[in-house]
Amino acid sequence: MTETLDDILAGDAELPLGNDLRDAVHNWLRQLTGERGQSAATHDAYARDLRQFLGFLKHHLGHPPCLGDLARLDAKTVRAFLASRRKSGAVSRSLSRSLSALRMFFRWLEREDTLKNHAVLQIALPKIPHSVPKPLTVDSAAAMVTPGASDADDWIAARDCAVMVLLYGCGLRISEALSLTLRTAPLNGHDVMHITGKGGKSAWCRRCRSFPKRSPAMCGSARIRWNATGRCLSARAADRCRRG
Repeated sequence: MTETLDDILAGDAELPLGNDLRDAVHNWLRQLTGERGQSAATHDAYARDLRQFLGFLKHHLGHPPCLGDLARLDAKTVRAFLASRRKSGAVSRSLSRSLSALRMFFRWLEREDTLKNHAVLQIALPKIPHSVPKPLTVDSAAAMVTPGASDADDWIAARDCAVMVLLYGCGLRISEALSLTLRTAPLNGHDVMHITGKGGKSAWCRRCRSFPKRSPAMCGSARIRWNATGRCLSARAADRCRRG
């Protein structure tokens, strides 16, 4: 069972020293959402990363940590935390995010004149392997964008075709493609579309000019957000469509 922040910082002392750290964590997470506009998923991930670190620190020190413990934190302890996460099965991408969350938290503590400790900044981010996406073959690409490849009356096939064109023809992320609505989709002669990208940032993107405006894919983009049951199409389902 995952420990909550209150469980980690709870102590038997008459004057719990973890209260100052608890308040600092809550204020930092509130700042992430209010000022930086972080998404709920990012907020939850950073909160989980910080809880994991504080939980490790509690067992490492033998008592609930407080701000004073963070001020005395050394790089060796941070490396021990990352090693324990790696031993428990965490991959480099998760470790990199955890370290990024800790860096942001300590920088915020310094800006707030709460404490100053650069031990976390001394640790290099774990290297994340980058894989190059495999391009489609000419025949596969042609099959996806050929009007005869999808029945015009089959809106699901047209929707899947729209997903492929928006991903490979326009370079959108899956989340960006699924954010399109009737007002923002490249329909009714519009050559550009307004998309909402990562972090809630907006941008304009041109429609793939090599694709006909009246094709099944463009018709499918009008209902790209929906699945066969009338619910919003999930990113996982769209990814399965992409993988074929």
